[in-house]
Amino acid sequence: MTGKLKVMFVVPPLGAGDFATQTDAVLARCAGIYTKTDYVVPPLGLAYVCAAVEAWADAEVELMDAVAGKDTVAETVAEVVRFRPDVLYVAAGTSTLRRDLRFLARCKKALPGLTTAVMGTHVTVLPSDAFVEPGADFGIRGEPERTAAELAAALADGRPVEEVPGLAIRWNGSYKSTPDRPLIADLDEIPHPARRFFRPYVYSPPFTRGTRFDVIITSRGCPYPCNYCSTGAYYGKKIRFRSAADVVAELREMVKTEGVTQVGFWDDTFTIGKRRVVEICDRIEESGLEFEWMCMSRVDTVDEEMLAGLRRAGCYLILYGVESGSQRVLDAMKKGITLAQVERAFEITYDAGIEAAAFFMFGNLEETEGDIRETIEFAKKLKASFASFNIATPYPGTELYETVKDELNTDMEGMNARRAAVGDKELLESYISRAYREFYVRPSYVWRRLRRVQSAGEFFKMVKAGLNVLRLYVFG
Repeated sequence: MTGKLKVMFVVPPLGAGDFATQTDAVLARCAGIYTKTDYVVPPLGLAYVCAAVEAWADAEVELMDAVAGKDTVAETVAEVVRFRPDVLYVAAGTSTLRRDLRFLARCKKALPGLTTAVMGTHVTVLPSDAFVEPGADFGIRGEPERTAAELAAALADGRPVEEVPGLAIRWNGSYKSTPDRPLIADLDEIPHPARRFFRPYVYSPPFTRGTRFDVIITSRGCPYPCNYCSTGAYYGKKIRFRSAADVVAELREMVKTEGVTQVGFWDDTFTIGKRRVVEICDRIEESGLEFEWMCMSRVDTVDEEMLAGLRRAGCYLILYGVESGSQRVLDAMKKGITLAQVERAFEITYDAGIEAAAFFMFGNLEETEGDIRETIEFAKKLKASFASFNIATPYPGTELYETVKDELNTDMEGMNARRAAVGDKELLESYISRAYREFYVRPSYVWRRLRRVQSAGEFFKMVKAGLNVLRLYVFG
């Protein structure tokens, strides 16, 4: 091959009338989760892989987020043809896989000779599913950066792709896998995500305050045994951390180069390792960077000292995975927390001057209607700034999937945390609507939120999100 290999990364477009779903090549938990208020999150995983392929395979790269740009399938395919890549990569989740494979097939038809690959948690756990439609030549299994870069380099050099660890390869009407790839030991070796391709002013979840939002991760892996999470299947149970210096160097790029004003620390649990968290916060303070941020956390990993440090460094919101208001259900989920810990965490978070959001799931193992009603009441009792109610979804790679897989239908597109995959579907979905109605349509909640609004932009974003929730879950 003469010249540099051209590699393109695409977030495939939505179907007509669809809302975005969170799929990611690096965040294992984003396995196709339906976004409820018509927002999109930056494609962090594809940006990581894009940067790695550019640096490690010496390729010419481009990244297109068709969801953020509201591009149609035809417009996206035309853009692929314009760039004329040699290789096209997409990340797919459980609920988007078939749609994304059909998109790849259309690109291959429009650009003969194009090589395609799909990555993500689903094809890591069930690699044969990468080939249920005719769109993909390869599935990338596990942590994707080195595998994607080595595949690109092998294609450029004409070397056998069977020598690249971490692949599933379409083969004689079926597939074959190459040996597993070890995880990257030093996360600081991975190039920072290629954010230059992100579309500004479109990534802005409803609980952010500004219009220039982006996400960062400081670790990979999760040591907890929750039965609904697929992170362990992707990264194992040993957690790996980036250095505080590398984290702040990336934050500097985000703020100074890209103009980001709001940051989401999108680790599964940012607050693991108090000494590490304190060091990151201290370095943020010392850097002089001006931005506000939020993070994801567990209620059993925070204390007053840590929360004070988070607040000094600019944290204004913590997203807690509460999951249920029933201790029996929490125990069945292997969540490893108590309701008393939840209440205590919310109390000390607010005392530190930080807002707190709560995430819940219905349809868990051993859960009754009484447990669901108890959860709704518990959510209101917490006085959370925001609450998200989802349906427990047995994504491949989770213990929950192994428990209920014989009960599942074959409609993968419905496995998106909005629709029930098992159990009494109509009942669960009716309780989701009830939960949103009872939590948000309360004068006390509306008044409390209005008192905390800091700008006209935040007010209009809150109104838009509220109207979408009402449309989907109250009047829909």
